[in-house]
Amino acid sequence: MSFSQDRLAALAAELGSDVPFFIYQSAAVCHGRGEQVVPEPFPHRLPLLLIKPPFGVPTPWAYRQWRDAQEIPGVPYAAQPFPWGELRNDLERPVFEKYLFLAMLKSWLLAQPETTGALMSGSGATVFAVLRDPSGVATLRARVLDAFGPDLWCVQVETRASTQS
Repeated sequence: MSFSQDRLAALAAELGSDVPFFIYQSAAVCHGRGEQVVPEPFPHRLPLLLIKPPFGVPTPWAYRQWRDAQEIPGVPYAAQPFPWGELRNDLERPVFEKYLFLAMLKSWLLAQPETTGALMSGSGATVFAVLRDPSGVATLRARVLDAFGPDLWCVQVETRASTQS
C-alpha cells in the first residue's frame, strides 16, 4: 500500500507533533503544534553544532508557561536575520526562565567568532549554533566542552539542501 506524503504526515502527527516534519525531508515552515508542515526550498548546506545538556525540557510544560513568560534582561531573544530567512523561537522565553543554563549557552555561542547564529531547538533542551565555516566546528566544540563541561552531547551536522516546495 502506498500513501502520499500528506497522508503519511497525518499519520505521523498521531505519533507526535514534530514527527510530520521528517516525512517531507525538506526545510519547512511549521505551524500549530508543529504538525502543520509546509515544505520550502532551501538550497543551502549550513554547518551546525548541536549541543544537548544532560537534561530535557518537557514540551507540554514549555507551552503551558509561554503566556506568562518574561524575557530575562540581557539575553538575546530577537530574530536573527540571514539572507535565507531568520532564526527565532518563541519558546525560549519560558524555557530560559527556568533553565538559565540554556540562556547562558545561547548567549555564549552568539559571542563566539565561529558562530553566525544560535538558537534553542523546539522546546529544548538542545541549542544549536550556525557556523561561518565547517572548519570551525572542532574548535568550537572543544571550547564548548571546556567552558560548560564534558556532560554535554555535542555533534556536528549540516542542513540538507532541498529544492522541494
